Order: sequence, then structure tokens, then C-alpha cells
Amino acid sequence: MFTQAGQIKVKITDIMFADPKFAKGENDFDICIKIEAVDDPSQSDWWRGEMSQNYGRGTMSNMTQAQITMRTLHSIGFEGDDLSTLNEQVNGKRVPAMIKETTKDGKTFYNISYIGGGRGNAPSEDKVLSKDAIKNRMKALMAEEPSDAQEPEQGAAKPKASAPAAGAAFDPFA
Repeated sequence: MFTQAGQIKVKITDIMFADPKFAKGENDFDICIKIEAVDDPSQSDWWRGEMSQNYGRGTMSNMTQAQITMRTLHSIGFEGDDLSTLNEQVNGKRVPAMIKETTKDGKTFYNISYIGGGRGNAPSEDKVLSKDAIKNRMKALMAEEPSDAQEPEQGAAKPKASAPAAGAAFDPFA
């Protein structure tokens, strides 16, 4: 069980296939992947991916649960579609996971929201920028003139420039 919310690095420690938790189809099943926090192996839980023809919800309502699950598996390093090779391909890998806080009946739980990169709003580890990188980018952005591609549509008011005076330091964290 996890004890706090946030994006953490986890290690995949076990993989099983089980009867589905929610789906009702005759051929439906769940892929169960046990993950543990790299920094604290006592924090672990099972992620379940549904393999069914049921459609997802929200931004994934155009994909089946099987498609969503395969997308997740590919994001953690699984190649192809032969699930008999899943264990040898991903067991032991370190991947990002998002843990979300849920409160029910006055109790707080920390559940796996997703595993792997490229889902939700959390950036993959190789896309996270340092404060120094942000400062440099902001300096460069504020010094540039807007390009033609950034011009507002006809009739729309043009934003007023608010760039700092020449030579002035801009600190987005001030």
C-alpha cells in the first residue's frame, strides 16, 4: 500500500493474469502488475489493466479497455502483442507511476492512477525541466518578438507586450 500521493519511480516486481474485476465478457481478463516504490520497497500495490471490448471513459472514450491497457503496457517497455512474453519483457523494470489520494467513508487511500509515461499531465522523467532551464527559456521568450505564426486572428485584440526592459533579469520563480 502506498502512503502518499504524487509521481514516483517504481519497480515492477510481479505480473499475473486474472478474471476481470469489472468486465463481464466471457473472454475478458485483467493484467495485474505489482509495483513497489524504488525508494521504499515496503510501499507497493497492484495495478490492473482490463482486457475487454468495453470502451474507456473521458478522454479515452474512443478506445476499448484492451487498447488502453496495451497502450499502457507499451509505455512501460512491452513490445508487440504476445502477452506470454510480458513477464520477461517488463518484470524488474523501473517506470514512473502516479499515485492519487482518494477519501471514502472518512478513510484516505493512495491508489495507482497509472503506470508508465505519456498519460495524464505528469511529464515523463526525460522531459522535466530544471529551474535554471526554465529561467533561461523565460529570458529567451521574453526577449523575442512574436512571430507571424503567433499573430491573433483578424478582429482579435493584440496582447500588449510586457517584456522586461532590456538587460533586466526575469525570474519566473520570484
